[in-house]
Amino acid sequence: MLIVLAALAIFSACSKPKDAESPAAPAATPAAPLYSYAQTSDLRVAPQLTKGWYGVEEGAWRWMAKEAEGTLKNPSVLPAQFEVRLTIPKPVLDAAGEPIKFSVLLDGKPLGEETYKKDGPYIFEKTVPPGMLSPGPVAVTLQVSKAKPPVPNGDVRELGAIVEGFGFK
Repeated sequence: MLIVLAALAIFSACSKPKDAESPAAPAATPAAPLYSYAQTSDLRVAPQLTKGWYGVEEGAWRWMAKEAEGTLKNPSVLPAQFEVRLTIPKPVLDAAGEPIKFSVLLDGKPLGEETYKKDGPYIFEKTVPPGMLSPGPVAVTLQVSKAKPPVPNGDVRELGAIVEGFGFK
């Protein structure tokens, strides 16, 4: 009888808590910080990339779809500079059949637009005027006028542009 009670005591001490979803689940942590610049390869900013983004490639960048969204920490001091480091690859430009228009919206308001006639790397940079942003986190929308559509039996993603980073400088 003593052996049975000892075995029950050991077993109950080793069983997982009733509220544990996974024995390997990480401990709860405070909310992730909000960054004012999103280096798209940095996994710490991944929660801020909310829609239209694909996984990190070559450890340095991500593809965006025709439209991609994110959230950034408000720069607090305006005017501020906003930049996007992007690349328009030749296959995307060829699929579009025309120059690509790239535009940025902050909190739903247009910040600016650029037209790219050649493939290659670009830096989109605009000044954010005072009064443009609401207090709190900033909703960012990046858009291209045309994207490379998914390829049957190939890349199933809609490819708009390669983005290395975006945000307030």
